[in-house]
Amino acid sequence: MKPLVGIVGIVYDLETPLNHEVRKAGADRTGFTTEHTLYTNHCYHKLFHQLDCHLLVISPESDPEIITRLDMLLIPGGPDINPAIYGQELHPETQYDPLRDVFEKKAIEIAIEKKIPLLGVCRGFQMINAALGGTLTQHLPEWSTDVQHRPEVGPQLHSHTVTMEGWLKGLFGNEMKVNSWHHQGIDILAPELEALAWSSEGLIEAYQSTDHLSPIFAVQWHPELLQDKESLLLVSRFLEQTLFNKKQSNLSYKGSWYF
Repeated sequence: MKPLVGIVGIVYDLETPLNHEVRKAGADRTGFTTEHTLYTNHCYHKLFHQLDCHLLVISPESDPEIITRLDMLLIPGGPDINPAIYGQELHPETQYDPLRDVFEKKAIEIAIEKKIPLLGVCRGFQMINAALGGTLTQHLPEWSTDVQHRPEVGPQLHSHTVTMEGWLKGLFGNEMKVNSWHHQGIDILAPELEALAWSSEGLIEAYQSTDHLSPIFAVQWHPELLQDKESLLLVSRFLEQTLFNKKQSNLSYKGSWYF
């Protein structure tokens, strides 16, 4: 049986600048109405299909208990995070989705309680850190401009280099080129997480959970957009250690996932 990976989709309201509208013709074929849509990046579906997993899109309006049915929870990219979660005042550049914030924080807590592996990408990387007691820098250009974390080339091309430690260094060597598309980043890393990669100006770009917590791995960049051999290897190695080698125990996580 293929593992079931749940990914949080976004329900946009009609006032959101990033809103994806569906227009439907009226009965007389002259008028149009709009409706909310459940959005998730199609690249994730392609990525996890290649990695032999089912991907389930979960609305933030769902009952968080649905998380207990998953083999893995993926928190993807998206808008900013309410800084009240990590004890800061709202920055003028911060725009957050309160519905998604509340749902994802609860979902992360359930996943950790039930020992369900967690994978974070971009906003998800930041949200897991905040949910575990870490903090964020709300607007990186005020912290440093040495690296373009939201480059003009967009998020689908390599834009800067990260330096790696631990099992990432074992996979890729000391450095790797990554893509980037964010304006917030980690300030203080949560106590139960440990850094695995950094940008040249010292911003944390990847982390994992410590060995006494359920398996967590997260990156600030977007492997689902690159889908090159390094990106596939990056995600597949985490899946192998947390899911695929657990098939004999019905995919339930037991013991350490460390390499």
